[in-house]
Amino acid sequence: MKMMMLILLILLLIFLLSFAAFSFYLGHSAFQKVIVAGQKEALNDLTILQMKAKDGAGPFRFVVLGDIQSGFNNLKKLLNPTIGAPPSFFIQTGDMVSHADEGHYALLLHELHNAYLDLPLLVAPGNHDVKDGEFLFHSYFGPREYYFFWHKCLFIVMDNALGFPYSKQFQWLKKVLSENHHQAQYTFIFMHREPIEWEKGEPHPSLKNYAPFFQLLQNFKIDYVFSGHHHDYQRLECSGTVFISNGEHNKTKGFMKINTPSITLVEVTAEGIGDFQIPISQSILNRVYGCYLDFSVAHFYCWLRKAFM
Repeated sequence: MKMMMLILLILLLIFLLSFAAFSFYLGHSAFQKVIVAGQKEALNDLTILQMKAKDGAGPFRFVVLGDIQSGFNNLKKLLNPTIGAPPSFFIQTGDMVSHADEGHYALLLHELHNAYLDLPLLVAPGNHDVKDGEFLFHSYFGPREYYFFWHKCLFIVMDNALGFPYSKQFQWLKKVLSENHHQAQYTFIFMHREPIEWEKGEPHPSLKNYAPFFQLLQNFKIDYVFSGHHHDYQRLECSGTVFISNGEHNKTKGFMKINTPSITLVEVTAEGIGDFQIPISQSILNRVYGCYLDFSVAHFYCWLRKAFM
């Protein structure tokens, strides 16, 4: 009996040492590639420059996803979905990370690298990305508000990550629309927090915090408004504008998953715009491994760096 206990203790010790060693390896790899090596240019700025060089005309597709903070190890599936012809680019509507610290950003950028993404990715800030300080988001992704043209369509990324009030953001948005809207065949706006109340009765505009925003929508033709934060797929057409909220993050009630994470594929043609919900499945094993990645890189290795390096 004692011998059996001794063998079990030795096996447990071997498992714990192996777990710690592999966790150290994962964390060290992520930090060496991202934090230590550094980054020459913010990803949003670099992506927009690359897209300007390739801009043209004709039909195109793009993909919108959000709230991937718990789906790092699912990025390859999220960013390379089986949707037929490849999209021109991806836009992420915030909450790329669960905490705005060095460890979580190292993990995110490491997994983006491992996803072998061949297409441009643009990012809007979410509350989890900037709530502990915007320095890391600014360093790796660039400005929190920006706009660009693609195939004669106007794309605007607005920052509402940290919540109300939004007076400066609405002023900025009005200026961008006033100066650029007349050149656009279609206009798309992206933000993190949804301007629609999805859960209090029938979906309706959130006029308490977004009255100036909806006034702008009356003055300018806005075709689509995309958001995240809600952790569920929702769609509403209101006064000629389509509002879509989607996210990779699972919504749960107790221990039960109550939604299917989705991304949105948008097709723009001369005839108009079409949008399609694409569910993204993730196994329990895949999600457990995601939690392990988060622990290894963003917590365990960060603790080792602070304690011993």
